[in-house]
Amino acid sequence: VKDQLDPHVEYVSASDGGTYDAATRSVNWTLKDVEAGKDGKVTLTVKVLETAMEAYGGTGKVVNGGDTTTVKVGNDQEYTLNTVENPVPETPVKKETAPYNGVGTLGAVKVGDEITYEISYKNYKAAAADIVISDKLDEKVQFISASDNGAEANGTVTWTLKDVPAGQSGTVTLTVKVLEGALESKGGAGKVVNGGDTTTVKVGNDQEYTLNTVENPVPETPVKKETAPYNGVGTLGAVKVGDEITYEISYKNYKAAAADIVISDKLDEKVQFISASDNGAEANGTVTWTLKDVPAGQSGTVTLTVKVLEGALESKGGAGKVVNGGDTATVKVGNDPEYKLNMVENPVDEPETPDEPKTPDEPTPEPPKPAPTPEPTPKPDDSTIDTNVKTGDDTPIALLWSLMILSLAGIGVVVTKRNRKKK
Repeated sequence: VKDQLDPHVEYVSASDGGTYDAATRSVNWTLKDVEAGKDGKVTLTVKVLETAMEAYGGTGKVVNGGDTTTVKVGNDQEYTLNTVENPVPETPVKKETAPYNGVGTLGAVKVGDEITYEISYKNYKAAAADIVISDKLDEKVQFISASDNGAEANGTVTWTLKDVPAGQSGTVTLTVKVLEGALESKGGAGKVVNGGDTTTVKVGNDQEYTLNTVENPVPETPVKKETAPYNGVGTLGAVKVGDEITYEISYKNYKAAAADIVISDKLDEKVQFISASDNGAEANGTVTWTLKDVPAGQSGTVTLTVKVLEGALESKGGAGKVVNGGDTATVKVGNDPEYKLNMVENPVDEPETPDEPKTPDEPTPEPPKPAPTPEPTPKPDDSTIDTNVKTGDDTPIALLWSLMILSLAGIGVVVTKRNRKKK
């Protein structure tokens, strides 16, 4: 018995003492003194090589038998055997077409992102056949849509393509949305995976093909927070002109290999750059950090300090606040799309205006009361004048004092002159 092998297979073993000749790529059995009327069989095992596929220059099949396989009994002429043929189709491929294009581990995606996959198929048979494609989804994605009447049930999408003509090939597509549960902080694996043993293509009644895997990391979104004078994110407490604010930005290399990480932060126009950690450099109002060859899985933070300028005040034409983050602060890992960070905001208080010095309250003087008008003193006549008053007379002294006081007070006094009678 002689069997010459297809050029795209590799000899593995043969029964009954069969020997392989590498030069002629043939297996030979010599069965000695076989009894009359006895029949039997021998076996041969080979391995299909990649070169059998059309993509590698092969015919897309392996063939055994025909003129290259013979059986010779005694000195009779040899018999040539029938052929046995196996198609060697290209293995169906699952690849991502959005947001990336390729297979294996691709770029990072975010919660809420949609991923579109494409699965190839081909009817490699000589006649029309049904093709069934099945794809079990990652538990941390939500089914969105499928082409070609693909239907989802219990997390598995199935396509049944009826009577696909011989030799015809094509693709089906599937779109899913990344859920928050994929994040490690939410109990997930930090990635979404599709393909592998959970994705299959079956042509006719042949055994099904399992497909390659496609993987996307789902890292935590980097965070920017303020660490001084407050600690937190969002809108924090008020600051004053001249105050210094320190920010902290987180990063992580979520890739399977070392990668460069670039962090960029454009400053508010109403602050002055003071310093940055990790060799962060400021140019034209933007601070940039380039962290080289960050090991896979490593995380960390960088910091930045700025000073509040007077121009931030509304009274000086500013917005009355300083803002950092948002679209102007980004983290980029390797060649993946950059992440935009959250915002941190501080109101900027107007300085207090000093009060004008106050004059102590003085009592308002009351206007002088008008002096009472004295009643006129009747003018005495001669008959009432005591002409007998002499030195040492007992003229009332109290009356004289009263007249003097009234005179000093501005009260007119009519004085009656007493005439002293000469002796």
